[in-house]
Amino acid sequence: VPPYATKLKEAMQLQESFIANVTHDLKAPLASICSALEILGKKLGPGLGEEDAAFIDISLRNSRQLKQMIDEILDFSKLRSGRMQVIPVPDDAAAIVAEAVSALRPLAQSRAVSLEAAAGPSGLPRVLADRARVVQVLANLVSNAVKFTPEGGRVSVSAADGALERPGTAVFSVSDTGCGI
Repeated sequence: VPPYATKLKEAMQLQESFIANVTHDLKAPLASICSALEILGKKLGPGLGEEDAAFIDISLRNSRQLKQMIDEILDFSKLRSGRMQVIPVPDDAAAIVAEAVSALRPLAQSRAVSLEAAAGPSGLPRVLADRARVVQVLANLVSNAVKFTPEGGRVSVSAADGALERPGTAVFSVSDTGCGI
């Protein structure tokens, strides 16, 4: 192995370790900020003016987005280092779609985009999946679809039987009326 390859590998491991440590250290203060904003919203909500309530709501939403980004960086770091754990269990594909859609509904509403969980065929088989990971993937796809769909557009998330192309599987789909990727 050439010496520069060893040095490069060491530098990449150091970088990954640094990113993992920094993102992990950001989680605690961010969780505190989210909690404080939630408490403020509940405590002061009825007494706040419309504009002030909107500012708290926006701050809370942005804090949650930042938390999600930090979690994704940590997940990426785990994935690259081979420490990502995927624990598939039997689950309901329609429930996974519903969870992903409900998580992104506020974003879609704020951008005036219709977001729907398309009704899949009845009798869709249960899937073997790590729900958190599948929801995470769908949420990333839905988030991008919402961001690049113009106001008044539509984003649809569905699950269908893999049928002939992929027997014994379910296929998750995200479609939109935006410009596409």
